Amino acid sequence: AIIPLIVYLLWVFVVLGSVPLSGQVSIEASYASGSVATELLYSVSQQKAVQLGAIYLSIFAIITSVLGQGLALVDFLRDGFLLTQS
Repeated sequence: AIIPLIVYLLWVFVVLGSVPLSGQVSIEASYASGSVATELLYSVSQQKAVQLGAIYLSIFAIITSVLGQGLALVDFLRDGFLLTQS
C-alpha cells in the first residue's frame, strides 16, 4: 500500500507546487470554470508530456479502483451465496 501513497503524494506535490492558487491560470480559476486538472497542468507547463502523463495516471487510477471494487463484489457475493471457489 506504500506505492499508491507515494504516487498520490507525488501527484499532490506536483499539482500544488507548480500551479498558482489564485490568478487567471490557477487552481481557483480552474475550479470556478469546471475544467480538469490536466488542462490546468498543460496551460502552466506547456508540455504535452505532462498532460499525457497526468491523463494516463488518472485513467490508471480509475481502472485499478474499478477492478478492486469488482473483485471485492465478486468475493462478497461468493461468500453470501456460499459458493465454492473454482
